[in-house]
Amino acid sequence: MAYGIKLHCWGDFALFTRPEMKVERVSYDIITPSAARGIVSAIYWKPEIRWVIDRLRVLRPIRFTSQRRNEVGAKIPEARARSAMNAGKGNLGMYIEEERQQRAALLLRDVGYVTDDDLKLFKQALNMMFENDRSAARGRMSPVRCIAFRHENKLGNARADQLFARVTVKLKPDLKSENRPPRSKADYDIAVAGGDLPSGVIIEEWV
Repeated sequence: MAYGIKLHCWGDFALFTRPEMKVERVSYDIITPSAARGIVSAIYWKPEIRWVIDRLRVLRPIRFTSQRRNEVGAKIPEARARSAMNAGKGNLGMYIEEERQQRAALLLRDVGYVTDDDLKLFKQALNMMFENDRSAARGRMSPVRCIAFRHENKLGNARADQLFARVTVKLKPDLKSENRPPRSKADYDIAVAGGDLPSGVIIEEWV
């Protein structure tokens, strides 16, 4: 897993519903890949990224517990809601005591997991981001260079501002001499100072 993250998840209870159970909720023995992917996406979601779950590690013993709960077995009809909205008044109440239903659920308890999630498509998405999302406002925009600083230490081997300062974008000298505005990416010089890098930092170009 060259590019990826590890996420530690835990909780008192968990329910990863088995689809073959129609009414009662019954959990799988462990977290499912789709559930792990949903947790990661809830923390960091971007349309260009598709998370791939490489590995799931169970940190605590698999234990089940049964729990009963009350559910409402009906909902307010859409027609009644529209009628009340158009008339400016109406009965939108629901008597829970009449619609209450008891359901049982087989849950996992005292769970703990570590997921390994890989950014396999991230570099490809950066390169093709405007090809797959064209618009009139963006015109013919396209990425020129994507410079990444890879750290050996998970907490980082150097400060981000110090590394970003190594990347400079300047107008080419002939534009200043000709006194004309830049018209394309070819009018800029992009330079990366790669000498004397902090220990444990590697420069990579993704685009």
